[in-house]
Amino acid sequence: MKKKITAWCTAVLFLLAGNLPAQEEQPSAELFLESYTDLFQEKFFEALKQRGIENYDRAEALLLECKQMQPDNPVVDHELGKALYHQQQYAAAEPYAIAAVNRAPSEYWYLHSLMEILSASYKTEASLDGVIALDMPDIRLNLGKWYLQRAKGTKALEYLEDLPQTTQIRVLQEKARTLTALSAGNSNPAAAQPNNGVNAANNNTADQLTNYRIQLTKKLGEGFWEDALEIAMEAVESYPLQPDFYLGMGQSLAGMGQYSRAIDRLKEGEILLLGSDGIAQEFYKTFVQVYTAMGNSEKAAFYAKKLNPQGE
Repeated sequence: MKKKITAWCTAVLFLLAGNLPAQEEQPSAELFLESYTDLFQEKFFEALKQRGIENYDRAEALLLECKQMQPDNPVVDHELGKALYHQQQYAAAEPYAIAAVNRAPSEYWYLHSLMEILSASYKTEASLDGVIALDMPDIRLNLGKWYLQRAKGTKALEYLEDLPQTTQIRVLQEKARTLTALSAGNSNPAAAQPNNGVNAANNNTADQLTNYRIQLTKKLGEGFWEDALEIAMEAVESYPLQPDFYLGMGQSLAGMGQYSRAIDRLKEGEILLLGSDGIAQEFYKTFVQVYTAMGNSEKAAFYAKKLNPQGE
């Protein structure tokens, strides 16, 4: 993209420069490009700031300006789709979300946002047939993760089966089979799992989970929010049923002042909670902190009651 912009800017300046000496053209092109890039960054980060305080219409307007400057940037498409989604403009959000997925099919969070938009419109990925290559391995993997997050093991398996047998794929398939067995009333879900490589996968899973949790706890404790967010996002991609990684994302984003995004991640993790103790209390505490920072006293009070359910 940068090369394309540089070439375009140079061509325009050449046409406008007329008889300017050659040595003056290159600095002018560099200054033009620097100004262009700075303007894009200024608009884009202001849009993220506005979305963080739930000023979605302003965020949308700024992102549309970014779209004019970089029409093929999937990050802009993704953020535009989310801004429109939060305004419940699902039909308008869908094309941007689709464009983001098509331009970067390996990015899980792009597909995640698209599926959230479709769900809000009572649609499924079947409506994307012919629009997105649903048989692409990256797309199938991300759809499998999305359905796993919603504890839909059978549907997840539809997409995870026949994918290359990496350690990550085997772990995700194991989780999907376990969920499928539990939903069918099988009291011994291990019986639904194939024997080959399962013990090795389990050992690797335990080691990886421990490693992610150690790293995440360390970075959060040190206040290195961007590092913590990167670790948590990577962990969620491999282990989409672990609520503590969503909590880590929420805490990282809150530390960066991105409160709206923090709430989104916390709500996703809240779905996976099985009780009201332990990690659930950490979720509720973080909800209170984030909603308080956003000035939403009603939501903060709602989660504060969950922190002390016996106090009513």
